[in-house]
Amino acid sequence: MAGDRRIGFTGILAGVLILAGVTVVALVVFGPSRPKIEPAPELSVPIERANNVKCLAQLHKITTAIQMYGAENGKYPGRLEDLTVLSPSDLICPVSNRTYAYDSVSGRVSCPGHD
Repeated sequence: MAGDRRIGFTGILAGVLILAGVTVVALVVFGPSRPKIEPAPELSVPIERANNVKCLAQLHKITTAIQMYGAENGKYPGRLEDLTVLSPSDLICPVSNRTYAYDSVSGRVSCPGHD
């Protein structure tokens, strides 16, 4: 009988430990979100510069895709979404988070967020 008590107590203890572990995991995964940490001011300038460079690179990539489309089809695409070589994220400026402006007559693309 003494052995039966020990097994029962061990089972309860194991159950409590498992329940505590599940609770900790649930709190970590589903707990309150942490506030977003902004980069230090001395880091924001290089990040902004990198985003400006990325915008210029994307504009160049789009312009190249427009020229290739024009060479293959004899006209510019009606809209930027017709350029299947580009992903939807390529059509959004990383600085202003706005879609690039496109003139289908001239084939020119620009960034309305920070020209």
